[in-house]
Amino acid sequence: MNWTECSDAFHKDGSLRDLYAHGTTARDWDTFLAFLTSSPYKMEYTRDGESEPIPADAATVFADREHCHNLIIRLGKLGVCCHFFIPEEIELDIDPREVSSQVELDAVMKFMSDVGATLRHDIILTEENGPEYIWFRYSHEDGQMHYRKDS
Repeated sequence: MNWTECSDAFHKDGSLRDLYAHGTTARDWDTFLAFLTSSPYKMEYTRDGESEPIPADAATVFADREHCHNLIIRLGKLGVCCHFFIPEEIELDIDPREVSSQVELDAVMKFMSDVGATLRHDIILTEENGPEYIWFRYSHEDGQMHYRKDS
């Protein structure tokens, strides 16, 4: 992907961009967490704002709905945030103000590809709360990233 051709995906309008893996299971979440903990990504996990170790399994998080769980994955200076909303969908968000060059775009594309290949799921980047408005799709079927203009 070339920054000059697809920078419009990260227009600054006050909203976030969402990354989704739809149709996930507890096993997918555990695979996702295992991938993250074995990856070079730096992470910060909090429960009710207090730093804690990253849970070994997602069931622990989903069983604890009385508290707020947040995981920030660092892609260089860019933060990808995971809130553990529902087991059936991995949803992450990115602040488009943090994506302003080819370097950050490459980091997002690599992260999407790595997660998609690990989970064997398509990963999409969309407008905030707009899963039908897809900017990028990592297709696990062909192992390629597709921009909306060529999807």
